[in-house]
Order: sequence, then C-alpha cells, then structure tokens
Amino acid sequence: MPVTLPLELVLDIVRIYIQRDFFDEDWSPYHHRLAPLCLVCKDFNNVIQPVLLARRTSSSMSRSLRDSVLPIATVFTPASKSSLTSLALENFVLRDVPVSLVLPNVQELSLVRVGTPGYIVRRILHNICTPSLRRLYLASLSETDEPEDLFAESFLPIQDLDLRRVKTVQLKPQSVGLLPSPLYHPAGPFDKKSDVLFSWTAQSGYRLWGSFELPRYFQLHIAGWMLDTPTSQFAKAIKSVLDVVRGEEFEAIFLPSSVSNRANVPTWIQRGLRTLVDVCIDAGVPIYFYDDDSEESSLRMSDAFLCFIDNPSMPDENPLILESRRSRAGKGRSPKTDEETLWTFAKTFGEIGDSDDEDDLGNDFYSDDEGEDDEDEEWGTEEEDDEWATEEEEAAEEKEAEE
Repeated sequence: MPVTLPLELVLDIVRIYIQRDFFDEDWSPYHHRLAPLCLVCKDFNNVIQPVLLARRTSSSMSRSLRDSVLPIATVFTPASKSSLTSLALENFVLRDVPVSLVLPNVQELSLVRVGTPGYIVRRILHNICTPSLRRLYLASLSETDEPEDLFAESFLPIQDLDLRRVKTVQLKPQSVGLLPSPLYHPAGPFDKKSDVLFSWTAQSGYRLWGSFELPRYFQLHIAGWMLDTPTSQFAKAIKSVLDVVRGEEFEAIFLPSSVSNRANVPTWIQRGLRTLVDVCIDAGVPIYFYDDDSEESSLRMSDAFLCFIDNPSMPDENPLILESRRSRAGKGRSPKTDEETLWTFAKTFGEIGDSDDEDDLGNDFYSDDEGEDDEDEEWGTEEEDDEWATEEEEAAEEKEAEE
C-alpha cells in the first residue's frame, strides 16, 4: 500500500469536501477552517481560493454570491438545491452549468453584472431549471466566461424564452436597444399581466424609442459623476424620458431617494428633474422614490417598485404634490427656506435661469460640451464668418476693377 496518495486523488477529495453544503453554517467559521489549506501547496490553493473569494451572506433559504469565478456545481449540493428559494449573483462569472441542474423551489433570481455564455442564462431561466420562478432581476449581463474580459459584449438573451410564469421583473440592460421586442406574449417572453420595470441610467445620445418595446414601469438612475461634476449631459438625457412620459407610455416612474430633497440636488440636475415632475403631473403618471443609499441596493429589486406592485393605490410621492399638500395644511416653512429646498421654486426647461453660468435650459456652461464651445471660438461665430466673407468679396471686386 503506498505511503502517500496520488496528488490528483487528494485534490479530488478536497473538491468533494468544499462542495459540501457550506451554507448550513456561518461563512466565517467555514472560511477560517478552509483558509490554512491554501498554504499546503499551489495545487491546494488553486482549488480552494476561488471558494474563499466568494463572499456569501445567506440564510438557509437564500443565497447571495459575489465577486467570484466558480463552476455552478461547486455552489450547490442536492440539499441546498432543494431548499433554495432565493438566489442572487453579483460580479460573478458563471460557467459550467450542468444540463441536469434543477432549482425546483427558487422563486426569486437576481443576476447583476454577471458574465456568462448566453446558453447558460437561457438554461437557468428555462422552466425546467426554475419552474417556481416568480421574481426576476437582470442587470448588466455580458456574454463571456472569462473574468475581466474587456471585449465582452452586453446582452439580454430572453427574447425566445417563455417567462410567463414570472410575475415581477426588473430589467437593467447596459443599452436600451437590448430590450426584447415584442416584450409580451405571444411573441415576447413575458405575460401581458406581468409587472415589468425598466431601469435606465441617464445618458445623453440614447433615445428611449426604437426597435424595442418599453414596459409600463420606468426607473431612473443618475450616475454619480453627473451629481458631482457640472455637466449638461443630464439635461440632454432627460428629454428622451419626457417624450415617453408625454406619450403616456409609462404607468409609474421611480426616482432615486437621494434627489427627493431639492437641497441635495446640484443646480445642473435640478431643472431636468423639475421639468420631469411637472410633466408627470400633466400626464397623470405617479412618482415614487426607491432607496439608492444602501450598498446592497444594486443587488435587490427596487424596493419602491415591489411596494407599488403590492399596493398599486399607494399615494403619489411626486414632490410638487407633497409640497402642495403641506402648504395647504399650513406646514410651510419661511419663504427663504422654501426657495432653497422645495421643488416648487425650482426652474423648469424654457425658463430664464438666475445664474449667468446657465443657459436657457439650465445647463451649466462648464460642461462636457466645453470642447464644442472652444471649437466654435476657434472657427468664429456665424456673424463673424459672414463679415469675413463680405470682406473677401469686396476685396475680390476691387481687384477685378483695378485689372
């Protein structure tokens, strides 16, 4: 009998050990027990380290995995698959999903910033794999099975799936053009009664119409750099949203809670938001605020959207309506304070701004369009060009007369 076992056999034993249902205990003790094995040798480290890099917060019925590159087989054991009701993957490269994988009791699924081949997404979303699926959140998916793939293409491979069993959906593709068309059955993936929310990060140059179908609910995200850096990009981006709201295509709009108080919103964002809340009132579209302060908020479906689905008659949170109610109730503050903090006193598109630094749309001149302004200065204005052309013509006529 050999004194030592072959390395491959030992590694197989290690793989079997780490595939146990580690969700049955706290992650911290399990982590501390596995970590020393990484020091045994390079081969042990290569097998165990990917598991240690997966940060897990869970209960016996819910799994949340982040920042990992793992074959899905190392995540689930038969016991965990049968008890699992909620699964969330974030910053995850998903590979090697067995054809036989079945998650019979998963009712909620979130895939956020997940890289994976398209066939794996379709396999997981198929009713054979997740027959009980009722809530679905898909955000920023990319077609790759390699970590840090700079050339991975964004995708949303759901057009040909039958997802009528899913009742509540949130879609946040990296491009609005990835939305399926049509969106609803019989040619689209979702049932006509399904509540579908489209989450969109404001970006100029992208229009909310094209060869895709918009769902009934819309959630707006504002990139951090837009809030920190004076720019006209938000004002340009919001115009596309205004057009859709005026067309009465949305039944409700969800805005980040960080902009509910005007005092927290920079001046170059205020005018676009004030115009939006005005247009929503005219179109009869209610506004609700979702929590964007929590670090966990990106992994969860919109809290405000879920509350609205549970209670569609919940009161409109449009700040102009709320401020009007408070004013009528005699709870208004001093005029000076109101002018600084209330949306009622904010400017809308088309109004003349109070600052020389703003144009007639409320856009800050110190914006991303500075290059265009510099180029205009270099080549001159239209009036200057006309004067130059006239002088050239007069000079040419004088030269012809002399000849």
